[in-house]
Amino acid sequence: MNNVSTKDWIEWLIMGFSFLFSLYVYVNHTRRLNRQQKTINNQQSQINDYIIKENEEQERNKKKACIICEILDPIEKGKARRLRMKNMGLSDARNINIEIIDNEEVFFFVEDDFFPYAKLLPTQHVDISYRNDSYKEQYNVRFTWSDDFCEENSSVQVIVFP
Repeated sequence: MNNVSTKDWIEWLIMGFSFLFSLYVYVNHTRRLNRQQKTINNQQSQINDYIIKENEEQERNKKKACIICEILDPIEKGKARRLRMKNMGLSDARNINIEIIDNEEVFFFVEDDFFPYAKLLPTQHVDISYRNDSYKEQYNVRFTWSDDFCEENSSVQVIVFP
């Protein structure tokens, strides 16, 4: 009565192996997915850190002014050349000073109280006429200014005064 045929044993054995194989595939697949998810989470964390740093850098740059100068040709022949002082930053530049290092004989045609220049808005510029009575044309020029990021900014630019 309790006679189990060989066919039944084989069916039970195949069913058991199928169950164990399915369990193995499930566990192995779950582990692989967990590793992938961990990698994705690490990458997402790095991306988030980068975005946060980039946003912080943009916020800092919004508070910075950047003063540069360039030499312009005279408006008319025989007139003085002009130095254009520009604010290339994203913030207002205040109390702007220009100092020509080792100045020999470069003269600016401005009033005595022109410097420190009160304020330059972003992308704004001011033209200053000058005369160079020296044999030397290339000078280091130091600009100092204050902005929303720092009260004492300074940069040195090499300018050729023809």
